[in-house]
Formats: sequence, C-alpha cells, structure tokens
Amino acid sequence: MDVDEMSQQIEAEEARLRELLKEMGALVPSIVAAVSAEVVEWSGVAAKNAAEGHFTSNPKRHAELAAKLPKLKQAVDATLARLPSLVEQELNRLGSWAHTSKEALNGLPWTVTEETGQTWWKVARTTYGFIAQPLAEHGFVGGRGRGDYDLWSPDSSHPGRYTFGFGGELKTMPERVRVALKPYKERWAEARQKQHAVAVLEKERAKLAFNNTWGK
Repeated sequence: MDVDEMSQQIEAEEARLRELLKEMGALVPSIVAAVSAEVVEWSGVAAKNAAEGHFTSNPKRHAELAAKLPKLKQAVDATLARLPSLVEQELNRLGSWAHTSKEALNGLPWTVTEETGQTWWKVARTTYGFIAQPLAEHGFVGGRGRGDYDLWSPDSSHPGRYTFGFGGELKTMPERVRVALKPYKERWAEARQKQHAVAVLEKERAKLAFNNTWGK
C-alpha cells in the first residue's frame, strides 16, 4: 500500500472502532439491569433472613422488635426500589466500562476481565451491602450467616454504608450477568484489535512517508 491507501485503511479501521464503542455503550443498560436484578433478588431474601434471624435469636425482645418490623419492612422495600439506581451509580464509581476512553479500552475493568471470583466479588461486596443500611437503622443488623459472624461490616471508607462480608458461592459471577456481558466483551476484543491495527498502520505509514521523502 502507498501512503494514501494506508490513510484510507486507517480511516476505515477508526470508523469501525467508533462503531464498536458506540455499540458497547448501547449495551450498558442491559448489563446494569442484569446486575441490578441479581442485587435486588438477593437483597430481598437477605433482608428477610437477617431480620428473621435477629428476631428469633432475641426471644426476650420479641415485643420490642415486633413493633419495629412494619417500619423496617417499609424501609427495606424503599431500599429495594432504589437499588437499580444505586447499582448503576456504583458500577460507574467502580470504573466498570471499557468503552468510555482510550485508557479504559486499554485497561481491564471487571466487565471485560476473565470471569474470576475476584472480578465479580469487587461488585458484589459493595452492591450487596446497600440493603444493610435499613436493617442497621432499625437495629436489625446482626443476622448470622454460616458460622458466627455478621453478613455485613461498616464500610470504613464510606461512613453509613456497609460491605458484604460473606462470600461463598456469591463470589461466582451470576449466569445472567455473564450472558449480559458476552456481547460487550466480544466488541471490546474487536475494538482492541482495531486499535492495534490503527497503531501498526500509522507507524508503517510514517515509515513509508519518511522513506519516500528521504529517497528524493
């Protein structure tokens, strides 16, 4: 190829790269929805189990705790309704998206890395912590998981928030999240290839332009 042909090829690769980044951006709502569905589903069950565990383990306080249950249930329901928005904010805070900049495309946010426990756990430990707030505010944090320790711990870096501390099978990325990420990761892989192709072509074009000038 001559310099002009290389320039045309670079333009074509860059055009496809822009398309890929746009397509990745369009997939974000479905990924957020998948993560939110997991968090809402788990949180509803976890809140009930934690409240029930706290209630049944304090028989001498049944009258006191029973009086708190209606307001606790309202607070839990309100938090569950807010979770999709909270999850979206948290995913943005965690730098989840590979399509937002050149640096992000070259990095490894959790959405495009290998599906290890550590990858999903980064998301789960904070998003699964939101539901602890209404439980704590009404004096019901203290539901026990396997073993004798609390499910949630105060988040030292974010006062008033909690992190989920019991991993187990929840460290594994849920199937619906994996499914939602698949087209995003496929486009990310192609975008990285296009980005590399552009870099190679630009270097070759520069060499050719230099040699053409030097030889005259």
